[in-house]
Amino acid sequence: MQPPGTETGRPTAPLSAPEPAPPRLPLAGWWPRAGAYLIDTVVLGWIAVAVFFVVWATSGEAGTAGIAAAIAWGVTDLLIRGLVYAPLLMRRHGQRNGQTLGKQLAGIRVVDEDTRPIGYREAFVREWLAKTLLIQVCGVAFTGSLAVVLDYIWPWWEERNRALHDMVASTMVFRTDGRARWRRSTG
Repeated sequence: MQPPGTETGRPTAPLSAPEPAPPRLPLAGWWPRAGAYLIDTVVLGWIAVAVFFVVWATSGEAGTAGIAAAIAWGVTDLLIRGLVYAPLLMRRHGQRNGQTLGKQLAGIRVVDEDTRPIGYREAFVREWLAKTLLIQVCGVAFTGSLAVVLDYIWPWWEERNRALHDMVASTMVFRTDGRARWRRSTG
C-alpha cells in the first residue's frame, strides 16, 4: 500500500518549502539617478576647490593655477569619488546603505542583484573599477567619450534600468520611498 498523495509513485506535495522571493522594490528611474550624480558632483566640486587651494598654495609659483586646478579635479573625480567618497558612504549599515549624499537626497539606493545591501567591496567595484577605470579611463581612451555617454544613457532601454557599470558590478538601483517612478516595475 502506498502512502496518501503518492498514487502515481511520486509525492504530489513538495518535499521542502520554496525559498521566499526577494522583496519587490521599485526601480529607480533615470532622472533620480542623474540628479544624485549631479548632487555628488557638486559635493565633490567643493572638495576639488579645497584640493585646488592646497596645491596652488604649496606650489610656490603664481602661474600654476591651471595646473593646480587640473590636478585638483583629477584627484577629486578619479580618486576621491571612486576610492573614498562613494564606497565609504555606500557601505554604511542600516537605512543609508547603498547611498551617497546625492543618492540620499534623490531617494535612491544601490543594492546587489539579489537586493541585499552592499559593502565596501561591491561599492569599490561599482564606483572605482567599473565606472572610473573601465568606463571613464579606458573607455575614453579607446572610444573618446562614447563609453561615458553610453553608460549614462543605458538605463533608458535596459530591462532593469541598469547602467553599464551596474551590469559590470552586478548592482541595481531602487527607489527608497517605495514609489515607482519609472515606466516598468520589477515584476
